[in-house]
Amino acid sequence: AEAVAAASRATAGGGAARVAQAKELASKPVNVVTKPTVSGDVKDVVETRLTGFTVHALVLASLGFAPVLAEVPLAVVWGVFLFLGFKVMAGNQFLGRVGSLFIDTGMLNPTSETERAVVELGRKRVLRYTAVQ
Repeated sequence: AEAVAAASRATAGGGAARVAQAKELASKPVNVVTKPTVSGDVKDVVETRLTGFTVHALVLASLGFAPVLAEVPLAVVWGVFLFLGFKVMAGNQFLGRVGSLFIDTGMLNPTSETERAVVELGRKRVLRYTAVQ
């Protein structure tokens, strides 16, 4: 309660409204609140305290399925994690920049965020930034 009061005092203007909204969201019994856009895509996800508890409870509950999961072949498990790894890497900006460094400058797509950086800033600058990163 003191932290919320201190946060509301420290913020000016619309800060008190944000604190009130956070208190309201924290008291809701759901673990994820979404705001769908007109096209139906989810714009924001707000996690409450219940989210972490639910994740840990589900991990604990999965221990009961250990004998069943032991029957799944190891190659299937490796395949699932390989698939998930490739899906996560597809949206990674760092890996996109690394890949765009190996594409010929004439073939770069200026509408792509990662390839546009090479077109606008030059290959040498992007290479230095990526190497430092």
